[in-house]
Amino acid sequence: MHQRQRVDEILQSCGIAHLRNKLITQMSSGEARKTLLARALINHPDILLLDEPFDSLDEYSIADFKRLLGDAVKCGAHIALISHHDEDSLPFLTHEMTFSNGRVIARSAL
Repeated sequence: MHQRQRVDEILQSCGIAHLRNKLITQMSSGEARKTLLARALINHPDILLLDEPFDSLDEYSIADFKRLLGDAVKCGAHIALISHHDEDSLPFLTHEMTFSNGRVIARSAL
């Protein structure tokens, strides 16, 4: 697949095709996060490292972002998610680790 086709495919699947020519500084937080996720998905990553991915997003953007991450997992990507919020957990995560003072205090398979 040609790179331009892949970009179009990713923009469409992320629901941000209308942002193609918009500067990231002109986007809302949700639009910018989706744009960064789309950028990360271009090359079919093996793993996505996400640090507080849902901060500053409204409930609709969070639901949409979680759907996009689920789609990435279905395509073979693995997710490592860092969050201070239990509600940020995703149904397709397989393991959980809890840290305190820089040390692992709990780990489990989900």
